[in-house]
Amino acid sequence: MNYVYPLGTGTVDNNIELKISLRSVEKFDPDCNVVVVGERPSWANDNLVHIPCPDINKHNNDGNMINKVLRVCDFWEGDFVRMSDDQVVMNTPNFTPYWDGRLSDMAHGNPDDATWFKRIHATSRFLLKNNFTDHFFDLHCPVRINATSYKDTMNMLDKYYLFYDRGYLINSIYFNMIGLSQGVGAKHVVRLKIEQFDPEYVERFTFLNYKNRSFTKQLRKYLLSKFDKPSKFEN
Repeated sequence: MNYVYPLGTGTVDNNIELKISLRSVEKFDPDCNVVVVGERPSWANDNLVHIPCPDINKHNNDGNMINKVLRVCDFWEGDFVRMSDDQVVMNTPNFTPYWDGRLSDMAHGNPDDATWFKRIHATSRFLLKNNFTDHFFDLHCPVRINATSYKDTMNMLDKYYLFYDRGYLINSIYFNMIGLSQGVGAKHVVRLKIEQFDPEYVERFTFLNYKNRSFTKQLRKYLLSKFDKPSKFEN
């Protein structure tokens, strides 16, 4: 399988998060191919394909990721899995993009209160106005996408709004527009909080992801022990 990592700046400890993620992917898919689009890790070797792509808007993270994924769509045809460096594969993966709830049920309050809710409001409003479903697909787990349908879908959207204004949620805009509806998948994904860390707990899930503040010394030690073999992408 082919895997894509949009990578920005501001890494913790020389992209150790990406090292761990790559090791977890390779454990379950030894023949994996990887493209990193954005920053290039200093420790990467030639097995890792790098495509330069700076962030175009510091206030629109989803727009930056969409732009980076579009770059990869011109490099790879067919399907690939979009990953993030803070996502870890814990058990044999299924990259079906599941949804959990509806954006319109989450879009409460003032849409100007926070960037995340601005994007929720904008995504839900666009989808419903254009007679699409508005399932919430942004569970922050790896998802399989198709290069051709991704480009075709993003070309239907206003590019200024997509990249430079509030923008849309990267998964929810795409999967709803292509008509995907696979059911609820939150039970496969754990969004780790500091107080949640327990090996027996996190190992129940297919995917682990975490916020920066949850990437504690304890979690780092555990993950480096669980995935202690360097991947083929490391010098």
